[in-house]
Amino acid sequence: MTNIHNLFFFLIRTEVCGAKSQEVSKQNIIGSTLQSLFDFAKTHDMAHIIAEPLLKNKLIPGELAASFRKELMMAVFRSERLSDETKRMCELFEENKIPHLPLKGAVLRNYYPEPWMRTSCDVDILVKQCDLQRASDLLVGKLGYTLESKLSHDWGFFTPDGFHIELHFDLIEQEVASDGIVNHKWSSACLDNVWSLVSCDEGKEYSYHMSDELFYFYHIAHMAKHFERGGCGVRSLLDLWILNHKIEQNETERKRLLVENGLSTFSDVMTNLSEDWFSKDTCRSELEHISEYILYGGVYGNSANSIAVRQNKSGGKIAHFFSMVFLPYYSMKLQYPILEKHKWLLPVCYIRRIFRTIFLRFNRIQSSVKNLTNTSQVTLDKTKTMLKDLGLY
Repeated sequence: MTNIHNLFFFLIRTEVCGAKSQEVSKQNIIGSTLQSLFDFAKTHDMAHIIAEPLLKNKLIPGELAASFRKELMMAVFRSERLSDETKRMCELFEENKIPHLPLKGAVLRNYYPEPWMRTSCDVDILVKQCDLQRASDLLVGKLGYTLESKLSHDWGFFTPDGFHIELHFDLIEQEVASDGIVNHKWSSACLDNVWSLVSCDEGKEYSYHMSDELFYFYHIAHMAKHFERGGCGVRSLLDLWILNHKIEQNETERKRLLVENGLSTFSDVMTNLSEDWFSKDTCRSELEHISEYILYGGVYGNSANSIAVRQNKSGGKIAHFFSMVFLPYYSMKLQYPILEKHKWLLPVCYIRRIFRTIFLRFNRIQSSVKNLTNTSQVTLDKTKTMLKDLGLY
C-alpha cells in the first residue's frame, strides 16, 4: 500500500473505528498529499468520512477544505433524504399490507457511529414478486416516483427530487452471479427462500428483518458477486468490519451458512483484510494483491479487473471473447424478452446482436478487444492465484 492508502485507513480508523482523534495532528500532511488523498477517497465514495477528522483538526488548506466540506455536507444531506424515503416507503407498504424488507445501506447505516458515515447511492427494499406491480403503483401514485427501469431482479425508480430507489423482488440470482461461467464455486441458493427465513419487526405486521447470520451471508455473497466483476470497494470491507465489531453475532450460524454455500474461505480472507485495514496499521504480505485489486478498483470495480477474472474463469482470451459475443441464455433473454417464450429464436437473436453491435457499438468493441489483448499473462496468473486463495476458482 502507498502512503496515501495508509493515511486514508488511519483516518477511517480514527473516525469510525475508535482510534484516538488527537493522533491525526501528528501525521505529516502536505497539500499535495491531501489532494491525492481526496481523489482516492472519492473513487470509493468515502471522502466525507476522512473530511471530518481533517477539518476538525484544521489540517486542510484553502480551496481543498471547501471540497472536503462539500463532501461531508452532501453525505449528511443524502443520508437524511434516503432515511426519509426509506421511512415513507415502509410506512406506505405497511399501510397497504405489502411485506417488505430493507436491504444493504438502509440497514448498515444504523450500525455506524453516525448514519451519514455510511453513504448509499440509492435505497434498496425487497418485496415479494407477487406484490411488485402493486408496490410500484403505490410508489408512483402516492409518492410521485417515476418508474425508470425493469431489470431481472429489481425495478428502478426516481423520487421527485432525483434520488434513486431500487425495488428488489429477488436477492442474488445465481444465474446472474455466475453469469454463465462454468467455473463458479459458490451458491446463494439459501437466499431464494428468504421470506421463510426473516422475522417481523416488533410492532409491525409487514415490515421484516433478517437474522444476523442471514444478513451477514447476504453481505458476503454480495461482496463476492461484485468482486468477481471487478472489485467490491473499500466500503464493503468497512461494512464487514462493522458487522464483526459493532453488533451481536451468531458466529456458529454465520459459519454454517458460509460453509454450506462455498463462501467460507472468501469470508475468512476478507475478514482478515478488513482487520488489517481497520484494526491495524499494516497489511500482511499474502493479502497485498487482493488489497491492490480492491483499492484500485474503486466503489464497483473496474474493467481491467473484470477482464482478468473472466479470462481465467472462461479458459483464456479466445474463450472469453466468445463468451462476450455469445452471452448465456439468461443474459440474452434480458435483452430480447421474446426468448422467454420462444427459446428457439436464440440463434436469430445472436445474429441480430452481432450485427447491431458491429454497426452501433463498434468503438465499444474496439475498446473491449484492446483491453482483452492488453491483459498480460503475469496479470492473469496473479489473478488466478488470488481467486484460488479466495476459494473462488
